[in-house]
Order: sequence, then structure tokens, then C-alpha cells
Amino acid sequence: MAVVEEAHYIGRSLASRWLWLFLLIAALAIAAAYQVKQPTALDIGGPTDCPWLGTSQYCLKVPPVSPGWNDSETEPATGITYRWSKAQSEILLPGLGNQPYSVTLRWAGQPTSATTPVTLTINAQQFHPILSVDYQEQTFFVPRFGTLNPDLHITIQAPTFRPTKDARQLGVRVVWVRVEPAAYGVSTLVVPAISVTLSLLVALLILYLISWRILLPPAAVGRWDDRPPPAPALQSKPDVAEGQQGGPPPAPTPQSKPPAGGWGRNADQSPRLGYALVAPAIGLLLALAAFAFSRLNLTGFAPQLAMALLWAYLFFLLVLIFDGRSTTYPYRQSSELASTRGEAIANVDGDVLHAPSPNLPQWGWGVAATPPNLLQRGRGADVHSPSLPIGGRGVGTPSPSLPQRGRGQAIAAGIFALAFALRLGGMTHPQFITSDLIFHAHHIDDMLGFFSGQRQNFFFDGQLPNGTHVPYPSAYYLLLAPLEWLFGGTTEAGMLLLRFCSALLDASVTLLLYRFTLRFGSAAALGAAFLYAVGPASFQLFSAGNHSNIFAQTMFIAALVCAAEALHGPTPSPSQGEGSSQSPSRGEGSSQRPSRGEGSSQSPSQGEGSSQSPSRQKGQLVRTYGLYVLFSVLTMLGHYGMFIAAVGITLTIGAVWLIFAPRDLRGRIWPLLGAFAVALLISYLLYYVHFNAQIGGQISGLLHGSGGRGNGYAPLALLGDILKWQGWILLPLALVGIVLLLTGRYSTAGTRTQPPPVGEELIIRTLVLAGWLLACIPLAATALFDRDTIRYNYLALPALCICGGLAMQWLAALPVTTRLGGRQLRAGVALIGVVGVVAIVNIALIWGDLVFYHYH
Repeated sequence: MAVVEEAHYIGRSLASRWLWLFLLIAALAIAAAYQVKQPTALDIGGPTDCPWLGTSQYCLKVPPVSPGWNDSETEPATGITYRWSKAQSEILLPGLGNQPYSVTLRWAGQPTSATTPVTLTINAQQFHPILSVDYQEQTFFVPRFGTLNPDLHITIQAPTFRPTKDARQLGVRVVWVRVEPAAYGVSTLVVPAISVTLSLLVALLILYLISWRILLPPAAVGRWDDRPPPAPALQSKPDVAEGQQGGPPPAPTPQSKPPAGGWGRNADQSPRLGYALVAPAIGLLLALAAFAFSRLNLTGFAPQLAMALLWAYLFFLLVLIFDGRSTTYPYRQSSELASTRGEAIANVDGDVLHAPSPNLPQWGWGVAATPPNLLQRGRGADVHSPSLPIGGRGVGTPSPSLPQRGRGQAIAAGIFALAFALRLGGMTHPQFITSDLIFHAHHIDDMLGFFSGQRQNFFFDGQLPNGTHVPYPSAYYLLLAPLEWLFGGTTEAGMLLLRFCSALLDASVTLLLYRFTLRFGSAAALGAAFLYAVGPASFQLFSAGNHSNIFAQTMFIAALVCAAEALHGPTPSPSQGEGSSQSPSRGEGSSQRPSRGEGSSQSPSQGEGSSQSPSRQKGQLVRTYGLYVLFSVLTMLGHYGMFIAAVGITLTIGAVWLIFAPRDLRGRIWPLLGAFAVALLISYLLYYVHFNAQIGGQISGLLHGSGGRGNGYAPLALLGDILKWQGWILLPLALVGIVLLLTGRYSTAGTRTQPPPVGEELIIRTLVLAGWLLACIPLAATALFDRDTIRYNYLALPALCICGGLAMQWLAALPVTTRLGGRQLRAGVALIGVVGVVAIVNIALIWGDLVFYHYH
């Protein structure tokens, strides 16, 4: 059913006339941008020349016998950067547009001869210049190309010589290449590159589809060619009993009249859906600006951008389909039946939605109310799961009027798509180069060698910057080796797999954080997911290429989500009566025993556990513990640093639990610690038993203060590194969220003088999060020894994002209002919007700097 529902969404979005008008305007705008004639210069030997020299990942460290170019060099006296060519060296400048060009090269011949003959080929044109020993500039005219994909292809063929005590074969020295239009007038039209234009249009289309899916109200979904009936206004009907299916339909009201059609409205008659064009419109403006200021970087990246967004959209749909299959949502029902039965509610758009069935299990990402409900109603709004009231005032039962699926799930999936596209897009940009990518790909090659019998074992060891040998677990390589073999078994296939799988793993952390934080409120969950998607520490680790750390942390966060579920324990059945003190269905009153008789008269709507048999509850708990052990083993076999961190954080959570948990909950920690001990034993027997000497040596060096790379590492330098990579946007929000967490004021239900009651589910997640944050303090102190804060920054980022999400929810519920454009708007919501825009711009600058100017 969920697949059909998503197909209806896609059909309705493609039926919008505004979409095709926008794509037509975008195509014309791209063609017009090509008419802005700008010269393109490439500094050969500079920091940004590698992608265009035809040697891919290896151009900065060139083997002497490989084709392409020699390593970059700098003249000490003048500071000029250049490269020596080889017998045949190439330059490829893609997608510049079809027009006559003037190509100028600054180069010099060989010092061993007065003249050096060169054969220069620019596309189909061939030239035979003669070079002297000194640098000179030579310009060559190239007519319009005879192809629809006008890539400028330059080939330099020159005789080579070998210097004394040098294994390299040297041709000629090239300093820079400048390509400029032969004529700058408007009389010479530039034919756009078809591949670039189509790639950008596909990227804009995907942005539109995601925006439409997030903004389209669920009640508006129907056949792609059929408009849904207008939603009637909610009216009280005292003459129709609740649950009665008869009776006349409600009379039309002015609010329920459909707006006038035509080009002024979208295909489904919803004015709000005009906002779906905002994201692709911004993308189009950025593309046009790139054409004017950095055309080569955009034209070379356009195909990778479209592919990254396409994969992001596919995963976006998979998240929604999985959510739809794991929850029950009637994607289209009769609004008349809903109004007569008294089961319908209206969200902020006036969409009629059905309440979920209280007897159905609700496992999935979308068990909370939609964020617009929170933002619209402010304090006192229900922002909780239908099965666990945490946002209402006082002790209450679950509200039967909450939609089971709303826009919150689509926003969470959109954040996931944003995170994936940012990470994969940055890593697939032609300018992005990292040596560790090749390092990890070679480890996957070693795993293939183990499977083919060329290698005796898969027990790798690594070396820290201070020379200490440590274990290097191989679980990630073991999992990727079959995929590399399937795609050809080459190192290049392994590098592509590392980019793709690591981006997917790290983006999935947004969904894990969303699920973990959802019990605090849907706005907090979405805020935590968004902050992680744009957190600088994650991108720093991608730039460094530490893919095994990314894998291990994703497994660790999945283990923490399972730990929170396991600590919740089985839900007692209603027959347990007042003796039960562990039912999550008591909501905010879970810390108090129910009054006499309350336990036996629970409503079936009070949670999914109330209608499940004890055997089924026990089976779910066993599966949860099994997943916890699995994810913990993968964490410890994924990265040695995460192995240490997992032990430290788990023990800290256990200590916090035993000290601060309510007395009737303290015993729950022992099964979890036992499961972790089992995972620890499994990982030790499978791998770490072979590295006892290395582990012991590192612990001894750390205890004696000799494990670092140097002395005198100032704490202020450590603090500066944390501030830089955690982000000046995240840290203030996280500090506010920590205060809210400790005082219990993260919910919108409290008053200024009294915080809201806290349910058992929130106590569990609060204790887990508190232990996680507390463990980050000694882990940060270890950076004083090894002067490497990158892993600490990455480890602390998810916990700080959760606290930042709590702060964003608190801000959204502030009663202070302001006026913007004649409309009243909550000041907290406006502030969150500003913070979100600034955070995206900030990460674009940081990630762009890492992609373009950093090589690790």
C-alpha cells in the first residue's frame, strides 16, 4: 500500500503544470548563462589542477612509469608552480560550451636543447609549435566543435629526457592554460553542453519532487489525474453519536470551498504547494552564479551532482515506503465518513486525517505528531507518539486525534536525503582527493586476496602518527569485499563503494537520531537530525577519509537506539492492574502508581504493548537484545578507536543509570551490560586476541604519558579545535539543550514555575543521553595526549545534536510573536529558520573548502 501511495505522490507532482513551466524556464536560463562569456584558466601544478589532468586519484602522487603528468613542482626563486609533461599528457576541460576558442599555454621546452618540437592537439585541431628553454606564451585558435558535447581535450606530445639520478621521463614544463572565447560579442552564440544541461535539469527535478512530497498534505493524495475532494471544516455534531456511520454529510462551509483553478493554482488546488518551487529555484540561482564565477567546477560536477541527488531521492522514497509498511495509514478515505464518525482532525493546512487504530503496532520512524501541529499551537501542543503522551498537560491518556503519519516523516526523510547528497556529492566532486580513500580500498583488495587464498588472514594492524602499532579491525572491509568483487574487483570500484556506502551509513545516522529523540517530541527529533546532517565534524572525517570510523560509529549509534528500546523492557498487560509500575502507557504519570482500579480499566488506546501477548512482548525484547549485540560487535570490529569509546560510553551509561535511575528501574541495566559483555567477548575472540601485545603497549604508553606526538599541547588549542569542528551554530544550541535536559523542561507542556511530568520512556532516554555526554569528557581529554580531536569531535556530534534538537523545540514553543510581512509569526520559529539557513550556508563553505583545497 505504501508503494502505491508514493506512486500517487509522484504522479500528482509530475502533473503540476508549474513544474514543467519551471523546467522550461530553467533550460532557457542555463542556455542564457552559457552566453556569459568568461575565460577559464587552469593553474598547472597548483592545488586545483588534478581533476582535469586525466590521471584521476593518483595525479598528486604519480608513479614514474604511469601515463599522464609528473608531480607538481615549485621554482624556489619565483614561486611559479608547474608540471613536467611525459611523452603524452592530456588536459580535459568538460562542458564549456560549443563556440570558437583561443587557447593560450604558458610553457617552456627542455633545458638540454635549445628548441623542443611539440605536437599539440586540441580536439581535432593539430599544431606543431617549437619551444625554447625560457617560458613563453603561445595562443592557438580552435573553431567551433562538431559535437553536441563540447569537451575541450588538449593533448601534448613531446620527446622526453631523463635527468641524472632521476627515474622520471620529462617532456616540457607547463605553467598554466587559459581558454577564452575567440569573440566576446553577442553575435557568436554559445551552444550549451547537452550533458551539463540535462544533468542540471534532472537535479532541479529531483529537488522539486522532494519538496513537493514534504509539502503535499497526506489527505490530498489520490489518483494522479484525480483531484481529491475538498476537506470539510470540522463541526461539532451533537445529533450524531460518536462512531455512528449514518447521518447526512456536513454542509459546505466557506473554508471547504475549493479555490479557483487555472495557472494561479497548483494541480491539487493547494496554494501552499507553490513553496515546493523554492528549493529548485534556489538551486537554479546557484547554478547560474556558478556559470558566471566558476564554470569549470560546475560543468565538471554536473553529472555527479545529478547522480548523487538521484540516489538521495531513491533512498528518500525507501524511507517513506518502509515507514508506510511499518505503520498503518489510510492514504485516502472518505472525508464524509470521517466527519460523521468523529474520527477526523484537521492539521494546520485543513487536511482531514484519520486517527490511527490503537490496536495496531506502531514501529517506524513516524510515530509522532507532525511538526506543524507543534509550531501552530505552541505551549501545550501534543508532540508525542500516539502510544505515549508526553506533551500534554497533566496525566492523560493518548490522544485519539493524532494522525499516525504526517509531514514529520517526510521532513525526516528529506533531511536524510540532504545528508546523503551532501556527503556523496562532495566526495564525488572531481576536485575531492584523499589518500585514505586509496588506503581503505587497498584493504578491501587484501580481503579479496584472503578469499582467493593469496593472503593468510584478515588481521590488519595500523600505526598511529606517533609510531605506535594498534589493531586495525576489518569488519567494514569484510562486508564491502563481495560488493567490490561483484563490480569488477578493482581498486577503483572499491573507492566508489567506500564513497557510496560511507555516505549512506552516515546519512542514516540522521534517522537513528530522529528515532532516539522522537519521544522528546517530533520537533526535537527533526532538529537533531538536521543538526547532524549539517554538522562540520562529520564532514571533517569524510575529508580525512576515515571510512572505518564512519562505519563503526553508525553501528554504535544503532546499538544505542536498541539499548534504549531494550531498557524500556516488556510492557505489562492490562491484567497486571495496579501492581504494574513499568507500563509506558501511563505517559507523564509513569513515575506514580495508578490509583485503585485504574490499572484494570486501561483503554486499549494506551499503547501498543497493551494489546500484545506476553510471549510476543518477550520475543520483541529478545530481538532487540540480539540487534544490540550485533551492532555492538560490528562497532568493536569496525574501528579500534570506536572499540575504546564504546566500552567507555557503555560503562558510563551503566554508572549513571545505577546512580540516578528510579529504584524500580535500576535492575534493567544488568541485562544490557551483560549483552555488552557478550559482544565484547565475541569481538575479542574473533579479532583482538591476536593483538594483546599492541593493546597492552598502547595502554602502558598512555598511562605513562608517552602516547602523544609531542609535549605542550595547550588545552586552549584543543578547545579551539572543538569549537571549529562542532560548529559555532551547534554548540550554543547544545548547551541550552543540556540545561533543558537536566531540568526536565524540554517538553512544551510545562509552565514557567513547574516543569512537565516525565514519563518512563523519557527517563530511559535521558539517562542514556546523560551517560553519553558525560563519557565524552574523558574522551576529549585523551586528545591532550595524541593531539587528534577528529574522532572525539565526530563521537560527540550526535549527542550534542540531540541536545540541540531539544533547544530548537523549546524555542519553537516560545509564546513570543513577531510580525513579518504583515503576518504574525512566532519569534522562536523565525529564529530557528534563520539558524537553519545560516547552518546550511556555513556547512557549504566548510565542506567546499575541504573539497577544493585540502588533501589528506
